[in-house]
Amino acid sequence: RVQLLLQNIPIIILHSSLITSAITICYIFRKPRVDVFSIEKVFRQVITAMDKTLLISECYLPRSRLSTLNIIANYKKVQKQEANIFHMTGDAHYVVMALPKKQTILTIHDCVFLKDTKGLKRSILKFLFLTLPVRHASFITTISQKSKKEIMEHTGCQSNKIQVIHNPVGESIYYVPRTFNAAKPIILFLGTKDTKNLHRSIEALNGINCHLDIVGPLTDLNLTILKENKVSFSQSINISEQEIADKYAECDIVLFPSIYEGFGLPIIEGNKAGRVVVTSNLPPMNEIAADAACLVDPCSITSIKEGIEKVIALPTYRELLIEAGFRNIRRFEPEYIACQYKALYQKMLS
Repeated sequence: RVQLLLQNIPIIILHSSLITSAITICYIFRKPRVDVFSIEKVFRQVITAMDKTLLISECYLPRSRLSTLNIIANYKKVQKQEANIFHMTGDAHYVVMALPKKQTILTIHDCVFLKDTKGLKRSILKFLFLTLPVRHASFITTISQKSKKEIMEHTGCQSNKIQVIHNPVGESIYYVPRTFNAAKPIILFLGTKDTKNLHRSIEALNGINCHLDIVGPLTDLNLTILKENKVSFSQSINISEQEIADKYAECDIVLFPSIYEGFGLPIIEGNKAGRVVVTSNLPPMNEIAADAACLVDPCSITSIKEGIEKVIALPTYRELLIEAGFRNIRRFEPEYIACQYKALYQKMLS
């Protein structure tokens, strides 16, 4: 009996160690800002949907502006964290240099910061935010094949080090049935930066009886073009997630003919809301939309106009796009995205 007891002791100890050795993940976020929160929104959904067997902590950087002192302060903050895996969620990519290489994942959402800069500033940003971090991190994740291609082109990183994991669709977006207003559709347009292509979109709406619902600040030039093209419009700024979700529910068409994106969230939010989407036939928009949107040439006012007129005029076509949209969003459910991240964490530990 004593011998049997002794034989069982190692087995008991082994099982106990397996139970207590949970994987710990530390998510590192940039310094919180009231006006910018897209990265935090994405990973809040991922964390909420993540396997509950993982032990999760969060670290928010204390500094935002790029300076030597701020970099040092952010380094010191992350070096105090303890975890099996450190996941830098985006923006301040350089902080991965303060973390153990084999335990660190970096998410790069896009390379737009290089597109908007030139000369010495561009070289510095590329070195701090791409070259060094990509070289140091164990794995890179990004949100589209387009962004993956850009990272590889800018850094020479091998393809097998970068995994595409899409952003999840917003949980606040909801579907309510709506009779399409073909006489005067409400067209939702989110974002007013130059890359969103508002000017061409306004010109494309000239002569189309509709109401353009714009979310974002408008310049004097925007207002002049709206007046010249006699487009009925309304504008909202600094609205909540719930108010944005209501905008989707109240519109007939989501217009998103962007000329540059890392992902294209309004596409899948429009899909989830059950609204017809018109977007760019460019990566990553056509990658994210698949067959669930009317694809147009964003550099052609005529193409944008024809796409809008097509979805207004053809009920059967609209319904096909909407049904395809409901299928499309399955790829972007938070639980599905969280499973992909967990598989990557397990791959790192193995």
